[in-house]
Amino acid sequence: MSSKPRVGLFVTCLVDLMRPSVGFAAVKLLEQAGCEVAVPETQTCCGQPAWNSGADRDAAALARAVVDAFEGFDYVVAPSGSCGGMIRVHYVEALRDDAAYLSRAKALAAKTYELIQFLVNVRGMKNVSAHCEMRTCYHTSCSSLREMKMKDEPRQLLNTVEGLQLSEMKEPEVCCGFGGLFSVKYPDISERMADDKITDIRSTGAELLVGPDLGCLLHLAGRMERQGKPMKVRHIAEVLADMHDPALGEPRTRARAIFPLRPKPRWGMKTSRPRWAVSKRISAPTVHLPSNASAATGKCCANRAAPFATSRSPIWTRCWSSSSAPSPRAEAMCIGRAMRRTHARSCSAY
Repeated sequence: MSSKPRVGLFVTCLVDLMRPSVGFAAVKLLEQAGCEVAVPETQTCCGQPAWNSGADRDAAALARAVVDAFEGFDYVVAPSGSCGGMIRVHYVEALRDDAAYLSRAKALAAKTYELIQFLVNVRGMKNVSAHCEMRTCYHTSCSSLREMKMKDEPRQLLNTVEGLQLSEMKEPEVCCGFGGLFSVKYPDISERMADDKITDIRSTGAELLVGPDLGCLLHLAGRMERQGKPMKVRHIAEVLADMHDPALGEPRTRARAIFPLRPKPRWGMKTSRPRWAVSKRISAPTVHLPSNASAATGKCCANRAAPFATSRSPIWTRCWSSSSAPSPRAEAMCIGRAMRRTHARSCSAY
């Protein structure tokens, strides 16, 4: 029997769809910390968009799916305080009327951690082997701070990155304005809050912005792009894992759309616009997993490296294949897809 703790990595929807390199970075850090990492292919959305929208029944259904997928692990780790907070804080409330799942949700909540919190407080990681010659500013996300109670751990590890100079904002604990669906429902308020946060960030003289929640980072990167003053933005896991894929706000290689061959149209010739067959929206990150990475992890992360194309993804297909009516999982993916489109329009880097 292996003495390594078995960790179930909760990848999160945004990492899955927008930034798979964060998932690879999380795997690298967890294995460096002596963990056996697996990514259950049955995992899906944590249910937070549905929960915040008042769709309690759908949120509860998603919570049950997560409990089923992850309760067999020693720990559940998410590279997001937002998703981690949903599992740790809100699952008990979402499943309060379900006698069969309530005790299981409590047990899962007790062993759920945000990635950096787990590395420092559970595995005792004190330093990392990474290099980053940049003045860096750390954004403290609301969920990581208030729900996961994580504040100093990220700064402890960032201070061990060779060449990195950490600069603090004047108001590091003020919300950036993302708030999940808040930014979709109240865009004007969200935009103003983002502007205030960006002003605070720029006052530090930082060249790089890092944070623990991809939603906040996409929100801020998109707003800076629209202002015409983009800034390099990375998830903290990428920095600590010494991964150097293009940062948010930097150009990223895109896979070209594949068209069926057709003759050049002539006068009087009836033509129809061909259906696009897009292989990938963005290229898969250049990542080399450690040789001892589990087969399940490699298989699942490889699938997640290709975001939604024009056709439904395997996850999307499974949501709808069982019946003609949308499942709670499909409805949650609808919300996630709408949010992705909203932020994809705001920043040309994605």
